[in-house]
Amino acid sequence: MSEPFEEDGYVWEPGSDERAVAHLRFDPDHGTDLTLINAPWALEVGKPWDVLYGESLWGQPWSLFDVRCRSSQRAANSRSGCEAETFVTGVHADKEADIAFTDLAFGCYGMREWLTQGRRDRESALTRPADARDDFWGMCQASAEGVELLFHVNAIKSGDWYRQHFEATAVLQLKSPTPLSLTQWLERWVTPIQDLMVFGMRQPSSTISLSGIHAGAVGPNGLPFDVKVHALWHPRVPDLSWAVYQGRAILPANAVDDIGELIAQWFALHRKLGNAAQLFFGTINDRDLPALNRMLNLLAFAETYHRRRFDEPPLAEAEHDALSKQMLAGLPSQRECDVYAGRLLHANAQSQRQRVRWLITRAASADSRLEEVKRALVDSLIETRNHLTHFDAPNEWVANTFYGYALLAAALEFVLEANILLDLGLTEEQVQHGLAQGHGWDDPIPQLPANGAPGRA
Repeated sequence: MSEPFEEDGYVWEPGSDERAVAHLRFDPDHGTDLTLINAPWALEVGKPWDVLYGESLWGQPWSLFDVRCRSSQRAANSRSGCEAETFVTGVHADKEADIAFTDLAFGCYGMREWLTQGRRDRESALTRPADARDDFWGMCQASAEGVELLFHVNAIKSGDWYRQHFEATAVLQLKSPTPLSLTQWLERWVTPIQDLMVFGMRQPSSTISLSGIHAGAVGPNGLPFDVKVHALWHPRVPDLSWAVYQGRAILPANAVDDIGELIAQWFALHRKLGNAAQLFFGTINDRDLPALNRMLNLLAFAETYHRRRFDEPPLAEAEHDALSKQMLAGLPSQRECDVYAGRLLHANAQSQRQRVRWLITRAASADSRLEEVKRALVDSLIETRNHLTHFDAPNEWVANTFYGYALLAAALEFVLEANILLDLGLTEEQVQHGLAQGHGWDDPIPQLPANGAPGRA
């Protein structure tokens, strides 16, 4: 766990021998504060540093990235207050990309529940050796793209002679055959796993802890330093109680027979979605996002998702190119060519309405109720989006209340969840069960009107 801590030591600028006495304080909710004593190079308020080096009194190296001087007091013993965006213990590095791990340990909110709060009619995804200690709840293994993944759940004991308290904690250990930079770990491995927790449990998630073994980093005792990354992880979410997850999971770890195959499929899908994944998972991870913005974000993702996964242009590309050249060649001047050339580039593409209708039809294979509301849902989504984009006169299919926007967003999220579950190799029956279990408290489909826009005032 990234818990608050304070430590004394020394800090200096890279390439300089002028060290300053330092007091370092980290809080996972407020970030890293650095106090420097008698540091003449840190007296200018607002001065930035890409990186500062440091060392604890017992010899552990520090690297502080994106540092800024927040305050300064000039006296016989000057004092400067600084803040750092990212604080790394265990290694000196000029930039975050220089920190390379072969082994990484990662924890995030929702991982414990994803592993332990699964479907009650199925066996747990965790396995537990017969000779395991009492505080070891279980583990499960997977691999993707040559990287080994080991999830495990342990019970941490605390208390005193009269009162004992146990709290389960989940950690994912990853092992790569070659060192990967911190940036690569975050973008290619940490983010997809956190997105899986958000999608599978339908609750917000953020990083709790991140640490690893830096390739080649050796401490004063001759052993490798455990390199730990301290940062204000965004989005920052509270530690939710176990009851909040009840009736919301659409894809817990034990929803499928082979969790290794599920993990491999998840990473493959995440790679195919590319930067569009950030839009979708970032949207569903932000419960404070206004309903209108949520609906527009999900519509933008739905269009991109369909284009990247199921695109069916009306004409073959070669035929479209030949016809476009033929039409442009028949125009009287370059002026007309300039007007129509850009439009013709997108002429051989499906409309947003066609793409959304296709996704709803596919989702209806797992939940037949969508067939009954398909026309109204498609028309309401597209007409509402067009009205909000172009500000033309609203028709009867345009939602115009907060409730209408929220219901359209919830219904589209439901449709996208069904499609992604099908992409992961789940059967239609498994998808239906997952959606029914995950939307036990907030099923949007029964509230959708079959002949108009929802919540229209």
